Amino acid sequence: MTHAVPARLALLAAALTALAPAPPAAAATFQCDERTAFAILGVDTAEGRLLLAAEGAAGGGGWIVEAAPRTDSGAEGEARESARYHPAPAVRPYAGSIGPGPVFALTDCGRSCLQAVRWEGGSWVPLGEPLLVPRTATAHTTYDADGTPWVVLQRAAEAPPGLRGEQAVEAWAYRLEGREWRSAGALTVYASSASEAVPAPGREDAIVSGSGLFAAGEAPSTWLRGLPKLGAERRGVLLPVGRRGAAYVTSDGGLFLSTDAGASWTRSRWSPWGRSETRIWSPGQDYELDVPAGDRQGPLSLVWFDRRYPDRQRVLLTEWSPAGDFRLLSELAPEVSTLNDQQLPFTEIVILQPGAWALLTGCVHTANGPGLVLRTYGAGGLSRPRFLPLGPAAPPPPAGGDEALAPLPD
Repeated sequence: MTHAVPARLALLAAALTALAPAPPAAAATFQCDERTAFAILGVDTAEGRLLLAAEGAAGGGGWIVEAAPRTDSGAEGEARESARYHPAPAVRPYAGSIGPGPVFALTDCGRSCLQAVRWEGGSWVPLGEPLLVPRTATAHTTYDADGTPWVVLQRAAEAPPGLRGEQAVEAWAYRLEGREWRSAGALTVYASSASEAVPAPGREDAIVSGSGLFAAGEAPSTWLRGLPKLGAERRGVLLPVGRRGAAYVTSDGGLFLSTDAGASWTRSRWSPWGRSETRIWSPGQDYELDVPAGDRQGPLSLVWFDRRYPDRQRVLLTEWSPAGDFRLLSELAPEVSTLNDQQLPFTEIVILQPGAWALLTGCVHTANGPGLVLRTYGAGGLSRPRFLPLGPAAPPPPAGGDEALAPLPD
């Protein structure tokens, strides 16, 4: 078991001794404090890079933050960290990608039309030709392990025979070839993944959406042989783990595991605070399970929020592999204490790459400017809390970008 480092900021004391008030509003100046809300736009798991959306601390204009936290141990790794902010472009895309490639997303370009856009140099630029879609479909984006972009569209459907009562959707998959989004077929799939579309574990040219497997040059197929027998009120999140492993986190915090692609399931009673399986503690009451955003190619990553003792709450980082068992990676307090005793709770936990975690508290404004307070976990273990300064990015080139994203006529 790895023991937590005391959650006190031990570096940049001058910057964090007292959080300075934000400067007067300025159109080109990024301002943030503990009230600033961040949302993950996407994750490039090849580069370990995060794209975050932030609103102005005083209700000002939006910003996009690029951050590449390092999980190397020691100051040498941290010296290669970077975090930059950009004024948010007029285009506000959605369904940002999580996978091994630069973050891309989708924006509406007219009736039943979607345009994929990729974040490049501080602006969104078109990625491929527009894609015609059913009006009632929801859309998701990802990359396969080979770095090729995919778009998956989903629409409610009737469950396949033998799976009545399961939530089913009709899924259409498209793979980018040159500038064209080529169809990879359609399939009725059941259950949902944490991101609705993820790279297929162990495959270079395929993705998974729920129970469906979509691959280049192949007909769609079902990789999952079944789900735990549960009532509709407990439907949860399906996660592929390796070539034949799977995990299912129920809506009430239960955890089921499979090592044979869902042919059989076992209710997990493992807990990170006991040496054996336990039935004493109740999910949703004594603890909560969370599936962090980010990489899906490595072992199953789960965060446990231990609330058994209100005065000693903990966050525990764990991994599970079908070839082994659960492993407790580290545990820590659910917040960081600054040198002036301000408590900054973790607001985002992300898997940047297999085995590389980033835990963000959000933004603070110091006498030396804005920055992110975070901790990371990697090969060197759990880092101490640290301050990652946020600086302005170079302005994007004037040509291209938003101007090329005018909506097509209806």
